[in-house]
Amino acid sequence: MSMSSHEYRFSASDALKVLAGAVLWVVIVAAGLHGALFVGLLPKARPALDMDTTVLLHQAEAACRKQDAELLLVGDSSCLMNVSAIDLGTQMRRPVLNLAMFSYLDLVSHGRLVKRYAETNPKRPIEVVLLLHPESLRLHDTSPFHSELLRRALASDAKEAPPLQSRGTRDWLALGVARERLVAPLVPTPLPGKFGARYGFNRDLWRHLTVSRGSAIDPHRFDRRTAQGTAEYRLAPRFESESRQFRELLSPNTRLIVGLTPIPVSFAQPDHASVCGQMLAKWNDWLQADRALTNLPLTLPEDQFATVTHLNERGRLAYTRILGAELERNAQPSRSR
Repeated sequence: MSMSSHEYRFSASDALKVLAGAVLWVVIVAAGLHGALFVGLLPKARPALDMDTTVLLHQAEAACRKQDAELLLVGDSSCLMNVSAIDLGTQMRRPVLNLAMFSYLDLVSHGRLVKRYAETNPKRPIEVVLLLHPESLRLHDTSPFHSELLRRALASDAKEAPPLQSRGTRDWLALGVARERLVAPLVPTPLPGKFGARYGFNRDLWRHLTVSRGSAIDPHRFDRRTAQGTAEYRLAPRFESESRQFRELLSPNTRLIVGLTPIPVSFAQPDHASVCGQMLAKWNDWLQADRALTNLPLTLPEDQFATVTHLNERGRLAYTRILGAELERNAQPSRSR
């Protein structure tokens, strides 16, 4: 025979009281976050919760700070990983800053980055080296999310900017505000795979980019057997308008130099050199660049690569020396515009 020692009576009104208390606390916290945002008490939004957004936001913040760089490197991740800004600056005896990001950002976004740097450092003479991997020039799609993230990061005052990917109730509850302004800046996020083994957390990557003047290192090791993609490259039509817009974002006295980054020689098609030469000539015409780096190597030994698009640390040092020598050789006068 079982006996119950206690009996609970829980009415609907009791449930409503408990629920109302919880909702009240949620409303109070949300209102507090919105109020702190309005008066400017919260940190600047920094949704660096993965490797890509960490790099993008670091480069944007670097462009918004007073800097000594007279030569800017911009472009996709091959420019980010393949060139050491410190070693290039030492070789050329002038300060260099790497502001490269990723291929899924359009050229207009890269141009806005350079423009913001020029506005922040108006008395600094600037030379821009734009480097893209041949694969980037055939891409048709870009990422509106990352373009908007960069636009917000470059804004002079983004205090009242809504969180990215606004979602109605989520905005009312200030979940996006908490995520971008409290969690992301204060809570370190581990990086995945080999990047995590190399750098650790997103904060560590941020510090590395700062110390390395915007350059990074790809820790992978190239394996031709598992290499993905095709070496059949072409110039996507969208780059014509983007190239002209990029050039218009640069001041008239900014010297623009353009080039293509290499691929593993074992991955290249027999006509790779001629195809890339034609692509560079046409792209250079669209950009109205002051110089095209036609003597940069379009292929390198595969033991210098981390992936099809990125050099490893040893290859990066060799390529940086080649780039520096090419930049110093046969400097041409700027075109009048």
